[in-house]
Amino acid sequence: MGYTLEQVEEETKIRKYYLKALEDENFAVLPARVYAIGFVRRYARFLSLNEDEAVQWFKEMVMPKEYEIEDDTEGEEKSPRLKTPAIKWQNVLAAVVFLILAIWLGTLVVGYFSHHIKENRSTPPTTSVDERTPSTGTKKTGSGMGTSQVKPAPGKEEENSKNVAGTQAGEKAGSDTKEQSTPSSGGVQLPEKEVTVKLRATDRSWVSIYVNGERAFSGIMNPNEETQVQGYKVTLTIGNAGGILVTVDGKELGYLGKSREVVRDKVFTSGS
Repeated sequence: MGYTLEQVEEETKIRKYYLKALEDENFAVLPARVYAIGFVRRYARFLSLNEDEAVQWFKEMVMPKEYEIEDDTEGEEKSPRLKTPAIKWQNVLAAVVFLILAIWLGTLVVGYFSHHIKENRSTPPTTSVDERTPSTGTKKTGSGMGTSQVKPAPGKEEENSKNVAGTQAGEKAGSDTKEQSTPSSGGVQLPEKEVTVKLRATDRSWVSIYVNGERAFSGIMNPNEETQVQGYKVTLTIGNAGGILVTVDGKELGYLGKSREVVRDKVFTSGS
């Protein structure tokens, strides 16, 4: 049908590893029976096959008749032929005793730590001795949360004012530069004008659309379905290039390739 395993994996949410195992009939690597049947059913639905027939074929190839258990979706339930192990009451009693001891020990430990935490909280905090820094003339009081600066020497006050003014001017220039920067996405410079891309399906095809580096759409488009996106950079990947008509900024480009041909990472920007 022209699909790759990567496209089927994204659409069905089944790992490519298991899809390849189904295609190669390598059933030994599949997960538990209920999950494997679910994979077959979901894969058949995607390929527009009869789900019940596909599941039945899978059972006949993989599952021995004497161990088959009907699915919930197929009607009545049957119990597997497994013997239920007998319950040993000695083990149950030992488990109950162990649980009681664990709860008792846990209560003792919690109480011990709670008592010490309360004692630590009740102890008054110590106050640090006042410190004075000779080089800057700054006085630190208590825990250092507040400071008072000594007045600068004569002749230094004017120089400090100029430094403060210069710093404020630099910060203002930096903010103006950020406001004038052009829009970007993910650190990549983008055009100033956006481009509008419209897709119309004439045949069933898988389509992936990324706008400004982020995924906007991924899935199957059926005939007569349309989708339209707008952004600075639009990237298309089409599984059936001969089934999707592309229009950019009102100009119809037609098909990007032949029927069943895969077109990858086709980029459109304003003026392209």
